[in-house]
Amino acid sequence: MRLAVSYFYQIRNFKENMIPVSTAMWDPSWYHDNKGPTHIFIDKRGIINGLRILPLHPGEECEGLCRGRQSCAALGPENCAFLKAYRQQLEKIDLEKLLKDMNNLAEANREERQLKEEPIIVLIVYEAPNNPCSERRVLIEYFNSKGINCQELEYPIQKPSKIPEDTFDF
Repeated sequence: MRLAVSYFYQIRNFKENMIPVSTAMWDPSWYHDNKGPTHIFIDKRGIINGLRILPLHPGEECEGLCRGRQSCAALGPENCAFLKAYRQQLEKIDLEKLLKDMNNLAEANREERQLKEEPIIVLIVYEAPNNPCSERRVLIEYFNSKGINCQELEYPIQKPSKIPEDTFDF
């Protein structure tokens, strides 16, 4: 299994081995086929939609701390109360269980769908990579600090076989 970060808009470009998993508090309704926040489905291109990882969603500690992109830009993301609280929340996660669950998801997907390419769990946020006010930076820093290689997907998204093998492995 590999681990990466991307954003909702890019799901339309994903390959079958890329498994988008929302880390957002609220997902766009299309991500659940407009059938509610627990609906999971495979779209016409063969991409699973609707999966969520609750421990990675900003929790109560983060509630009301986001002051918007302009405020974050003025303060700098390193001084954003929301992003600081989010990082503290991540430190409380049972990382071993989280990794086991993500690996089980990846392997079940690979076996059930008989995929040839290695599965990539893609943690999904709303903001594009050029927006410094995003959980993506915190997610990437968190996993990398734990020795788990996690990076932004490269755009435009290439066929998985063209992604260097050591890019996301852990």
